[in-house]
Amino acid sequence: MSFKTWLFAACMSLPAVACAVPSEDAPVGEQDDLTGSHTFACSVDTPRLGKYDDQHFASLTLTVSKKKVKISKVVFTESFTQGLEQEIANRQDQLAKGLDSDGVSPLSAADKKDIAASIARVQKILAAGKAHALVFTGKNQPYTKKPKVPTVQYPLEVAGGGVDADTLWGELGNEGFGARALIRPEMLDGDAAHPDIEWEGNQGPMWDRFDCK
Repeated sequence: MSFKTWLFAACMSLPAVACAVPSEDAPVGEQDDLTGSHTFACSVDTPRLGKYDDQHFASLTLTVSKKKVKISKVVFTESFTQGLEQEIANRQDQLAKGLDSDGVSPLSAADKKDIAASIARVQKILAAGKAHALVFTGKNQPYTKKPKVPTVQYPLEVAGGGVDADTLWGELGNEGFGARALIRPEMLDGDAAHPDIEWEGNQGPMWDRFDCK
């Protein structure tokens, strides 16, 4: 007799509240974080783009709860895609010539290995974008200081797509190292709104602006 079967038999002789048989199908851990969530289809909020904003994502699916956000089905903008393709082409050309960025100094074997690895990492990002395979998740993190514009912040982690997170942050930010989803409070009740993704970087933040319905 398995432990689960024994436990069920034992519980039959006790009040219902005394014990409970664990379910193999019950959600565990963070699977409960999206309970009561709302899902939105998001596109570029063009009217809010600043003069120097360089939008990375053309569209995505955003799932929001009070505890967690999930970003999936990410479609890259044409400009971001072209930037990645150009970066790959430039590095491949550098390898072919065997010269450093100064155009004079020869590349060492270690240099060539590093450049080839860098190309492979960017190629994976490009492939994930074309497959709409990138996934980000984030947990609600209360502000230590109330923001000027009411938002709920969710620091993001790369949760899918088979890419190197550090390389991805570097491509998305200005010497980037992370990101936050800035969600409008009304979205927690299922209302359409205009959230942002803030790309954090050593040279200052950048933003993608969205219209989510």
